Amino acid sequence: MSSGRIAQAVSAKLSQLRSQNPQVGSRRRNQGKAMPGANELYNIVVGLKRDIKRLESLSTKRGAQAYVKSKGLNWNVEARDVDGDGITDIMTTDRQGNMKSINGYITTASDYPYRQRYLDEKIDARMEGRVPRWSSQREAISDFYGPERDADGQITGFSNDRTEFDRTIQARGYKARKPRSLTANQAFTKYIVKPIYNVLLSHNSIEGPAKKEFPFLQTSSRAWNTLVAIPVLQTLIENGHPQQQGESSDQHIARLKKTKAYREICETVVHEFINGYNHDQEILGQLVTGINKCFDQPLNDIPQNRDAYIDELANVDNNAHAAAEARYEQREQRAQERQAAARNRYRVTDESQIYLPDPSDFSG
Repeated sequence: MSSGRIAQAVSAKLSQLRSQNPQVGSRRRNQGKAMPGANELYNIVVGLKRDIKRLESLSTKRGAQAYVKSKGLNWNVEARDVDGDGITDIMTTDRQGNMKSINGYITTASDYPYRQRYLDEKIDARMEGRVPRWSSQREAISDFYGPERDADGQITGFSNDRTEFDRTIQARGYKARKPRSLTANQAFTKYIVKPIYNVLLSHNSIEGPAKKEFPFLQTSSRAWNTLVAIPVLQTLIENGHPQQQGESSDQHIARLKKTKAYREICETVVHEFINGYNHDQEILGQLVTGINKCFDQPLNDIPQNRDAYIDELANVDNNAHAAAEARYEQREQRAQERQAAARNRYRVTDESQIYLPDPSDFSG
């Protein structure tokens, strides 16, 4: 069957379809009319400078109740059919009745100027077949400001002065994303839990799918509660912060966690842990043992002294460096393959490679 006959058959079929429906084959989709909700979307994104996000937790009544409780928010959760379509809607409102979420959707202050800068580079790199400068928007923002941090993760200065930029985007209604000092929890996770976690798994040759038995976020949360939060809360309770009349235990703990004393004592404890991690054998041993106990199944083989720990940490760093190089090479290779595919997508270099079906292909 020749290519000419195929073209004739397709043309005949299109003519038949058009006679039945004149719109067939025309570019009529969404022409002449606005997409439903587009004008409202414009007002939210451009006019109000808000981003729209969907949170699964706020999509059901039970999930919304749990979310509000976990965040310590004084919000009301309501489940009712607000528009009469027969489907229950989930709403959260504050004490004044102001809407906070509807069916899981919320709006947040937009950081589009940062996102645009990051995505411009990411998409340009993809189209040019090269590796982008940054692997995430967070990394792009950090590079933009150049924060300088001390051993505790506290920012001591910035290598790039972006004061005018911040002032300009805030005046236009956008959110400034200037990097901040790490919280005590963030510093503890980054400088204590993460390296010890990596050393423990490396020391026991746990890698690949086996790491799923040792989830990092669960381990980090348990370590924070066990080594920092609970001891600090106990100290506060024993030193003039008792439970108030009519206050439940959960309410008592939630109130204490919002106090300046709790925050500052946590910062002091984490500072001492970081200092001890770097210089004190006894504290390092306590941290390694404590974090190991946060696994569902604590490991039997852990580094027995500081030298053994440092050696294993160096091994982890070397493996991480090698893995990063391998990922870079893989990205580079994929970028080159995409670039070659884009060049050759519509180019035929050998006409003998073109296959035209034969009538016998369609015979039963």
